[in-house]
Order: sequence, then C-alpha cells, then structure tokens
Amino acid sequence: MRKDKNGTMAEFMRDEEVLAHDIIAVQEPWCNPFQATTHHPEKGRHHLIWPSENIPKESGINPVRVCLFVNTRIDPASVQVFNYPDVGTLQTILIKHRQDGTTKKIAIHNVYLASGEARAEEVTSAKDTIQQLREAPEHHRSHDQIVLGDFISTPTIKTGPLDGAGVILT
Repeated sequence: MRKDKNGTMAEFMRDEEVLAHDIIAVQEPWCNPFQATTHHPEKGRHHLIWPSENIPKESGINPVRVCLFVNTRIDPASVQVFNYPDVGTLQTILIKHRQDGTTKKIAIHNVYLASGEARAEEVTSAKDTIQQLREAPEHHRSHDQIVLGDFISTPTIKTGPLDGAGVILT
C-alpha cells in the first residue's frame, strides 16, 4: 500500500466500505517521516494502533510495515495491544467480547512478510517475523485467533495443516 499519504493510503482510508469494518489491518502503511504515525483521516471512527516507537529508524528508513485501525464502536478498554520489540512487521491485539452470554477473547495478528527483495536494514526478515508469529499464539493459546497479512509474495508460508499453536506455517 505504501505509495504516499495522498495516493493509495488516503483513498483507502476514505472508502466507506473499508471504514464500515471493525478492524482494518494494513500492511505497508504510509509512514509519516516526522513522527511515528500514518495517514489517519477518520480519527472519530477508528483508533490507530501503531507499532512501538522503539523500533529503530535508520537514515530515514522506517521499518514499520503494519498497523491496525480499531473501530470506535469497540470499547478501548476491551482492546489490549501487544507490540514486539524492534519488530515493525508484526502486531497483535487481544479483544475481549461477549458471545452467547460468555466473555471471550480473540487475538488478531497483523503480519507483513518481507519479500526476498527487501534489504535487511530496511525491514525485519520474513524468517524473524515468522519466528515471532510462531511464539505469539503461545501467549494466546486459550483464545480464538486470526492471522491477517499478505502472504502471496513470500514462499515461506503456505496453506497447510495447523501447527500446534493453531497457525498455518511451514
């Protein structure tokens, strides 16, 4: 998606069909060169969940490749954010919700896997991201889980049987 804030990202974040969703997972968001954020025109409708500001930014290169937007209809107190140290390619949110009169939690993982063309100094490698992703569900084993991302350009992940943590990985 990256392009620029007035290109793809701006159009995407103004699309009413997109904004109707409760959770919007973005891979390759436009990164503001002056502060740790992205284009966010609908602050009244969605809260931006941005990876940790502790991610090192070297020589103008921003390694953040994921962000989430959570609809304001979802109580912020019911959303717990998990950022991964020094990793801008994986985020997890844990949302508490009611289902059939019972309080449950669902973990939503937003992942970006760098293609083989990405320079190592620009972004966390797909291998390192997958390792973090393998470990993430362990922390949420008792909850339902969803893994979102663009896996087409990376041969490391494919459809297959679920591993012990409930994530489709090879």
